[in-house]
Amino acid sequence: MAKKEKEFPLSAIGGRIQELRKNLGFNSPSGRVDFYNFLYGNIGIDDDSKYKNVYNWERSEDSIPIPVLKKICEKCNCSSDYLLGIEKEVNHDLHFICNYTGLSEDAVNAIANSNSSYFSFIVSTINFLLEKDNYIDDKLELFRLIPQYVLSSQNIKSYDECDVPKMENRNITLRDEYGTAAGLVPVKKMANVLLLSINETLSKLRNNISINQIRHKPTVYDILDNMLSDLIYIEEVRENIDGFNFDIDNLSRKCRRFEENKKRLVYLYDCDNIDDIDFCKFQSLYPCYKDSDIQLLKNNLNL
Repeated sequence: MAKKEKEFPLSAIGGRIQELRKNLGFNSPSGRVDFYNFLYGNIGIDDDSKYKNVYNWERSEDSIPIPVLKKICEKCNCSSDYLLGIEKEVNHDLHFICNYTGLSEDAVNAIANSNSSYFSFIVSTINFLLEKDNYIDDKLELFRLIPQYVLSSQNIKSYDECDVPKMENRNITLRDEYGTAAGLVPVKKMANVLLLSINETLSKLRNNISINQIRHKPTVYDILDNMLSDLIYIEEVRENIDGFNFDIDNLSRKCRRFEENKKRLVYLYDCDNIDDIDFCKFQSLYPCYKDSDIQLLKNNLNL
């Protein structure tokens, strides 16, 4: 069984170097040798000497040669202030971000280094919730409620155990905008109360934004693009109806959407006749369509 590596205190410079080495992945039995090679390349000294050099740095409390300190900072993207114990974060950028935002180093690294769309969604959501606009009060209310909900539901605390006034009743009365009681909801845990508040705030925020949002009106050519895209799919299915494996619901949906878009051309842009549409301009805007595709669309418009 391999001997467990001695852990040096993080209060000393050597302990910081040891932690940095392990965080970089050099934590196998040959980790110290590999770390030395990472810093200096595979230079012509034996592995025992490399191991002893790194071990001596890590057990040191205050004395590291300046050239070694500089090399570690350059290769490991860390600051000397981190190695000397002045800052908790590995480098000055992280130190500034963590101090400025209050986020932990692990949280900042997770957001910065992840390629997952999940993290980009988190970032865009946080940006939206913190940007000042007419709905900032509702957004901040969400930030207040969500941590309370997570804590109360995660710890399975009843409402009289949470840091909120004790509720005397076993039900919540739901009221409409005029204050009239609309129904009762049983409350067994404070999490239920908070979840209702979160949903109410979300609904209010969503409704306010949708009411005030400037809706994009599609152009004639946007509508034609959607129609032709659907029509090409429909025609492909029709031509291969005997041997083509297709989704009948999807086909029906595209047929309905084609007819609905045809009505939109008439209602939005008064396109009562095929001559009202500039197909040359449409093809210049959407060069992916061939002449035969344009003719297919003309044949099926029947305006």
